[in-house]
Amino acid sequence: METKKIYKFIILMGFVSLFGDTVYEGTKGIAGPYLYSLGASLFIVSFTAGLGEFLGYALRFISGYFSDKYKTYWIFTFIGYGLIASIPLLALVDRWDIAVLFILLERIGKGIRSSARDAIISFATSNIGRGLGFGIHEAFDRLGSIIGPLVFLASFGLTGSYKTGFLVMLIPFILLMMCLILAYKILPNPSVMEKPQDKRYDSKILYVYMLFSFFAIVSFPQYPVISYHLKMHNIFNEQIIVLLYTIAMVFDLIFSLLVGRFYDKWKFKVLFLVPIATFVLPIFAFQVSKFLAVLGIVLYGFIMAFHQSVMRAAIADLTSISKRGTVYGLFNLIFGVGYLLGGIFIGYLYNLGYFHIMIFALLSQILSMYFLI
Repeated sequence: METKKIYKFIILMGFVSLFGDTVYEGTKGIAGPYLYSLGASLFIVSFTAGLGEFLGYALRFISGYFSDKYKTYWIFTFIGYGLIASIPLLALVDRWDIAVLFILLERIGKGIRSSARDAIISFATSNIGRGLGFGIHEAFDRLGSIIGPLVFLASFGLTGSYKTGFLVMLIPFILLMMCLILAYKILPNPSVMEKPQDKRYDSKILYVYMLFSFFAIVSFPQYPVISYHLKMHNIFNEQIIVLLYTIAMVFDLIFSLLVGRFYDKWKFKVLFLVPIATFVLPIFAFQVSKFLAVLGIVLYGFIMAFHQSVMRAAIADLTSISKRGTVYGLFNLIFGVGYLLGGIFIGYLYNLGYFHIMIFALLSQILSMYFLI
C-alpha cells in the first residue's frame, strides 16, 4: 500500500480515537465529582477507577488472543467502540451504583477493542515508524481528550446539569462509528501490511518489560482519584477540575508526538523517564496547594503520553506478527492488574495519610527502574 494511503488510514483511525475520547475523556474528568454528587465515597470512586482500568486492560488479553487466532481484528474493534454508547446513557441515571455499572461497561468496551486496534495500527505503521505512527494516533486521541471536557464544560456551564453533558456525547459517538467504517474500507485485512521477518524474539526480554510496565503503573493515581481530592478539599470547583483535565490532555498530546519520535531514535532509553515522573506525581497531586496541583496535572499528561504511545510501540518491537494481538493483550492485562491494585492501594493509603502513598510510590518505582535496567 502506498504511503499516502497509509497516512490516510492512520488519520482516520486517529479520528476514531478523537471522537471516542471526546465521549469518554469528556466525562472522565468529572467522574469523581459526579459520583460524589450521587453519594459515592472516595473508596468507591478509587475502586471503580481501578476496576474499570483492570477490566479495560484484562479483557484485552482475551480479545487479543482471539483476534490473532481468528484474524477478527475488526470485529473486536467495532464491538468495543460500540459500547462507548454507555456514556451518553448516563443521562438516564440517578443512582451511583447504576452510574458505576455504565462507567464499567465503557471500560469493558475498551478492553474488547484495544488489542485488536493496536495490532491493526502496528501492522499499518510497520513501514513508516511505529513510534511516529502510535504518536500520531495518540495525538488525535489526546485532541479528543481536550475537546471532550470543553464540550462537557460548556453544556454543564449552560445548564448546570450533568445529564445534559452526558447526552451531548451522543453526537461524537455517531461520528466515531462513521470514521471507523471508512477506515475499515481502506484496510479490511491489516495483517498483510507487515512482511514476516526471520528475527527471533527473546521472550525473557518481553517478560522483563512486562514487569517494568506493571511497577510503573501500580502507583500511578487515576484522574478520578485526583479530581476527588481536588473537590473534597475545595481546591478547585467542578468547572476548573474539568479544565485542568483538558490541560493535562494538551500536554499529553504535545509530549506523545515528541516521545514517539525520540523512541524511534533511542528506543528503550527514553522509558527511564517513566518511573522518575511517576514517583514525583503524587508529591504534587495530593497537596492542597493550587500551584502544586497544576504542576501535578502537567506531569499527569507527560506520563500518559508514555503510557499510550511509546510503551505500546515497544511491544511491536518485541513480538512477531503472529502473536501481536495476544502479546498486546498480555501487556494490557499487566496494565489492568496494575491499575486495579493501584486503585485499591491508593484509595486505602489515602485515608491513612499522604506519607504512606509516597512510600508506596517510591518502592514501586524503584522496582520499575530495576527491571528496566
